[in-house]
Parts: sequence; structure tokens; C-alpha cells
Amino acid sequence: MNLAALMQELKCSLCRDFYKTPVTLPCGHSFCQECIQRSWMRTEPSTPFCPECRETFPMNVKLNSNSKMRNLVKHITSQQTQTEVSKYICCYCVGKQNTDVKKMCLVCDAFLCDIHLKTSCKTEDHVLMDTTASLDRRKCPVHQEYLKYYCLDDCTCICPSCIILGDHRQHKVTLVTNILEEQKDDLQRVINQLKSKEKEMQEICHQTRRHRKDNKAKSARSKKKMRKMFSAIRTQLKVVELQVLGEITRQNKEDADRFSDHIKKLKQRKSAISKKIADIQGLCNSLDPLAILENKSNELNSAKTYDITDIPCLGGLDDVLVMVNFQFALNRFQHELTTIQQENGLWGEITSNRLKDIDRFLGRSISEDQFNAFRLDPGGRKHKSYRLHQVVSSSAISSGRYYWQVEIDDLPCWGLGVSYDRIITDDVSLLGFNSYSWCLYKPMLGNVQAVHNCQEFPVQVDSPIDRIVVYLDYEKGDLSFCQISSNIRHLHTFSTTFQNLLHPVLFVALDNEQK
Repeated sequence: MNLAALMQELKCSLCRDFYKTPVTLPCGHSFCQECIQRSWMRTEPSTPFCPECRETFPMNVKLNSNSKMRNLVKHITSQQTQTEVSKYICCYCVGKQNTDVKKMCLVCDAFLCDIHLKTSCKTEDHVLMDTTASLDRRKCPVHQEYLKYYCLDDCTCICPSCIILGDHRQHKVTLVTNILEEQKDDLQRVINQLKSKEKEMQEICHQTRRHRKDNKAKSARSKKKMRKMFSAIRTQLKVVELQVLGEITRQNKEDADRFSDHIKKLKQRKSAISKKIADIQGLCNSLDPLAILENKSNELNSAKTYDITDIPCLGGLDDVLVMVNFQFALNRFQHELTTIQQENGLWGEITSNRLKDIDRFLGRSISEDQFNAFRLDPGGRKHKSYRLHQVVSSSAISSGRYYWQVEIDDLPCWGLGVSYDRIITDDVSLLGFNSYSWCLYKPMLGNVQAVHNCQEFPVQVDSPIDRIVVYLDYEKGDLSFCQISSNIRHLHTFSTTFQNLLHPVLFVALDNEQK
């Protein structure tokens, strides 16, 4: 096989150029991988087949890479390029072999050296081609002639034979040099468009960097603001802690002082009893019958005065008072949190329970004679009459812990507490004066007292009561009343076992002027 035949075997039958990534089909024929795949995509249906022998293959046919063919093509083409460059002879250098030939005129079909290139190609009719590239790639694959023309109809490069004998007869054609400037203009327009996009991208990149810088500064400001808010919250929480612990310390000091005074009094009474024991023991040891008879009656009478049943039992730390102080400290803390929210532009929340409480409050009315309270329907009609000045909450409590506050002001007679459902249907029942209600009661004339089942328990009050807070622990069975003023004072606690639904209840009595 001569060199020309060997070179032909190294070319793909589809693109008629040297193999690029050659692959071998199961039938043994080789093609460029891109060429064979493109060929299969153009056929309908797209069933893989061999363009040489027309053998068909399954859809998942494996294309085996032909590495030996690829290496051989690489070696041959590199050698051919070196040979072609060195074998070109300038057509105007007679008798000389100029190895510096790098241009070829497609119009004149002549190789030119650098010297004759300047002298012979002064007009624009010449089409010059660089000889450092493979000339075979510049040839028509059908007629093996150089591609000198450009078909305007098919937008492809063609040779002279394509115009005369080929598929481009009667097509509009021009020299490749004539279309060159137009193509360059198109490319220049693309370059200008890309430059405009490049400038836009540069501006977007600049804006993004500026936005990143601004966002970093904004993040720093947000962190500073959040630190300030959390610092304020920690400060208020510390205040709550100090208030609650301070109240416990204050109670402990008062209890310690009270215990110390009590112990001192007990020691004094013990010393008096010890002295009396010694006196009576001395009388017992006396041998004088007359002295014993004279002093026995006095000693017996004086011994009866040392009664230990009148010694009060001192309580310890008031847990109810501690929890009340803690609750009010938390309320103040929540108020401060609301202030912090408002100062920093945060939103407050109105819960559905709060709205229900407002609706229930607006659904109550006191009659003009001030002796009856009514519950109103949505239409404003009186629905249920309650005894005199007593009002029962429509909300019932069956579990959990709750508290509520009542403003007393200067009312001469009032009562507040809880009751079972029975008080709603019993027209003759007053809060506290039955077995199913518990009450803190201030009569028109008299002192404050706790009342249950008509039993009255005196309550010590040091100052006029303006506000009362009621604490209910249903499971534990505790109902506590505390006075709220400059300090919080525990007034009384009922301890029992609740067995039914509880309703908050209050009543008032007004004098003639208030009526």
C-alpha cells in the first residue's frame, strides 16, 4: 500500500478528514465519534447503523475507542505538516527552494515567499492562505480543489468545480475575500454586544460587591441592636431576680427576728418555771409542816399561771407570698419587654384569649337600680338575672393555676372569691356564706375577714386595701388572697379539695350617695 492509500485509510468516510477520536463499530468500520453520532441523529428512525455496510445495531450499541488509530493519525498528521511546510517552493524564486514559504494565493494558485508576497499581491483580488495549516483541510472533499468561493445561498465554502459541476450551479457565489469583511463586521457586532454585556456584568459585579459591603454593615448594625436588646432584657431579668430574692431575704430576716424574740421569751418563761420548780422543790424538802401548809396553796396557784397552751406557733417562710412576688415581678418584666419591643419597632400580639376576655367583659351590664346584674345577649336583651349586686363569671375553671386582680378603691362593702356552679341557680346564696363558695369579705361595718360556709376568719390588715390579687391552684386546692400596695402582703389562704367547676365571683354594696 502506497502512502496516498494509507493516508486515505486514516480519514473518516463521513467528514473526509483525518480521524478525530476514532471509534470502531461492531462490524469493524471506524468513524469519528462525533460524525457517527451526528449521522445517527439525522436518520429517521434513529436506529444505529453502519454508513459503510448498512448493518444495524441495537440502541445501546457500544462504541469502542480505537486508540491505535488515534495515535497513528496524530503521528502522520504531525509529520505531514512538517513536510508540507518544508516542500512548498515560491513560484517566483526560480531555481531556489525557499523554506520560508508561508502563504498561498488561492486565486493565482501560487506559493509566495515573504519577498514576493509584498511585490505580487498588491491588489485586493488575491486570496491568501496560511501554509502552516494543513492544506487538505482547505480542499473540497468532493473535487479535491482549494475552497476559493463562498456560496451565498448555502452559506458554505466551495471550489470552482462545485460551481460548474457540483450542487452549487446557478447559486449566488462570491470570492471568500469578498465575504470576509462582511463576516468580520458580523463578528465585530458580536464583539460589541459582548463588550456591552461585559460592561453590564462589570457594573453588576460592582453593585454586588457594594451590596455585600452594605449587607455586612447592616449585619453588624443588627448584631449591635440585638446585643443592646438582649442586654436590656438581661438587665430587667436581673432586676426581677434581685427583687424576688430580696423579698425572700427580707422575709427570712423578719422571720429570724421574730424567732429570736420568741426564743428569748420562751427562755424567760423557762427560767421562771425553773425557778418555780426550785421553790416548790425546796418546800418539798422542808421539814417544817407549818411552812408547807402555809405556802402550798400559793405555790399551787402560781404554778397554774405557767400555761404553755397560750404559746403561739410561728410559721416559716410564706410560700404564697414568695410566689405572688415572683408573679408580679414577672408581670413587671413582661411590661418592660413590651416597652423594649415598642422602642425597637417590634410588634405586639393580641391573643384570641385576650379578645374573648374583652368580649365577655363587654357582655356584662349593671342595672340602673344597682341591685341586679344581667348578662346580655349579642342583641342586647337581658338573659339572666343575678341576686342583688353579685356577679358570677361565665368562665369556669376545672384545672391549672390562675390569678386575677380586683380594684377595691374606697368601696365600703365588698367580697370576692370563687364558687361552684350552684351559686348561679341559688337566688338566696351570697358568696362565702355557704358550703360551695370561698370569699374574702369586707362588711359595711367591721374588719376584713375570710368566709367559708358561714365561718369567719379574721384577717389582719395594716393599711386600707386598694387592690386585691386572687391566686387559685385547683389541683393543690389553694385559694390565696394578697393585698397589693407598695409591698405585697399575704392576707389569707383557703386549703381544701375542689371537686367541681369554679367560677370567679365578686359582689359590692354601695351607700346612698354612690347609688
